[in-house]
Amino acid sequence: MLTREQKTMALSVARQDDWDDPWGTGMSHMFAVAEVLYHASADLPGKWQFRHGMADHDPIGNWHPYGQSCPLARLKFPDECQCGEEREYVPFLDAGETGIEMLTYAGRALDRYLDVVRRAGKDY
Repeated sequence: MLTREQKTMALSVARQDDWDDPWGTGMSHMFAVAEVLYHASADLPGKWQFRHGMADHDPIGNWHPYGQSCPLARLKFPDECQCGEEREYVPFLDAGETGIEMLTYAGRALDRYLDVVRRAGKDY
């Protein structure tokens, strides 16, 4: 059972984002959470209907601290990090099973939020 503080922390990454596009931002965070959980071999709720893409992308294996070169950087833009929102969610895994639980909580909250956005007709 997560504490209130852990639940707040689980949603802190998404809360820091710009939500001018509620559907796009919500989906970005939802996919990021699901991608990290998938690569952590965690059980994903079936309701999410997450299917890992064909790209050889491992947000856990490619994770890097700020200030270090991004392993996904392109030759033309070596200083640009190509990691997505997944990068912000990988550190939750340091908390072991609690981190998995926190990410699952965040994913379920995002899924409920996306249901509201869809019902409001703001999806695309």
